[in-house]
Amino acid sequence: PISEVLSEFKLIADLSGTSIETLTGGMKKLARNISEAAQGSKSQAASLAELGLSAQDLINLPLDEQFTIVGDRLGQVKNQSDKVRLAMDLMGKSGTDLIPVFKDGADSMSAMREEAKALGVTLTEEQANAIDDLDDSWTMLKATIGATAKDLVALFAPAVTRSEERRVG
Repeated sequence: PISEVLSEFKLIADLSGTSIETLTGGMKKLARNISEAAQGSKSQAASLAELGLSAQDLINLPLDEQFTIVGDRLGQVKNQSDKVRLAMDLMGKSGTDLIPVFKDGADSMSAMREEAKALGVTLTEEQANAIDDLDDSWTMLKATIGATAKDLVALFAPAVTRSEERRVG
């Protein structure tokens, strides 16, 4: 489930000194670039090839697996300039901020994901749905309170206006 995966990756982002927003932004850009490479984009295909990968290797995998595999290969790139270039080519501007996430490779990312589960910081699909339902209920409650407040103001406005006019005038 996506909520569980994202909660695991949040811990990875936090431990690596980046944000979950940066990480998910890089994941989205990576998915798009893998898709473009599969559709024939030469520049994305070339970047994947430099990592010993192809779009066909990745296109049918879940996004978290794509990210882990590409990240593992990026972590193995010795030349820092090449690493930065490839990270940016495949993950956009988020790529450079994600380099610390990849420094210890896929095994480290897997270990951090397991640690997230052991710590109980992962969010199950059921929990995510419950939170979403609560958020929806809270939004409806705020709307109802706002409507009630508007009705009360409209109800008392004429009396308050007359009272103030008598006091002043």
